[in-house]
Amino acid sequence: MVNTKGRVGSVFESTLGEGAAYGWFIMHGINSGMGNTATLITNQPDIARWSATRSGAQWSQLLTQPLSVTLSATFGILATAAVNNNWGLNLWNPWDLLGAILDRYWSGSTRFAVFLLAFCWMVSILGTNIAANMIPFGADSTMLFPRFLTIPRGQYVVEFLAFAICPWKILASASVFTTFLSGYGIFMASVVAIMVCDYYALTKGNVFIGHLYNGSKANKHYYYFHGWNVQAIIAYLCGVALPFPGFIGTLGVSVSSSAINLGRLGWLLSFSVSFVVYFALCKVWPTQNQKIIKEMGLGWESQYGDIVIAEDGTQIAERGGVVTAASDDSESVNRTTMAYQGEKF
Repeated sequence: MVNTKGRVGSVFESTLGEGAAYGWFIMHGINSGMGNTATLITNQPDIARWSATRSGAQWSQLLTQPLSVTLSATFGILATAAVNNNWGLNLWNPWDLLGAILDRYWSGSTRFAVFLLAFCWMVSILGTNIAANMIPFGADSTMLFPRFLTIPRGQYVVEFLAFAICPWKILASASVFTTFLSGYGIFMASVVAIMVCDYYALTKGNVFIGHLYNGSKANKHYYYFHGWNVQAIIAYLCGVALPFPGFIGTLGVSVSSSAINLGRLGWLLSFSVSFVVYFALCKVWPTQNQKIIKEMGLGWESQYGDIVIAEDGTQIAERGGVVTAASDDSESVNRTTMAYQGEKF
């Protein structure tokens, strides 16, 4: 931009669509943006749960996420336009841009500046992958195969699996990359919708901590139907089904224009459909955990702060970390209380 004296004329040279076409283009942009953050939205509890306060994770993300994403996207657009205006190249990848700079300005100061930028991008990519991919996969895989995997082992597994999806093909061009983001988002949106609906609308923020670590069939809260939450599976499939044909269309398959438009709604459509379907299903066919919460008459986050729920459903008042219930000699009570206090058992 310095070399072009602030001119970024190529930004304004593109022809804008009119009417409905312009609106669908905006929806596609929103969908791609949501797809870019879909992983962090889904997996942030793995990180945010370590916050010292309830509002710590909320305000830090609310203040920094919109600002940082908007600035980085704006700088990328301006830099791409400036390079196109000056060199006639469409460079959307940061490393391609750095390579083009070195091809034209091979000086010591330029090489050092490129090194600093490359190092910063490397740290950024590494940090994103650790927080958004490796830690969540490591934690979740231990729940699936606790006898064989620990969190570090799960992280090694995902490193090898990363090569199976051929990420270099995803980054082959800007169009392929945005297509991947928009398609990836529809699969993650349904997961987020079910989590949000269950926690906020159905179980009222009540979590039976002791039962989260109980994988036996006797777990009346989270074992569901033979270990499967059927309502969630149905809601997930419904949320993915509507935009999926449109996603297939972006890969070259011939589909109708209506299917393409549904695909452009992507994340928003998947989230809305899964949320509504899961809520409706659980109202007429509630899970056992939801039935128990309703029978106990629990309000919003009733267990937070001074109440612990034992494995037998008993409410245990807790003041200053001391269990005051008469049944505090029960093994299930002690195990649940220890889990509530963050201790291992």
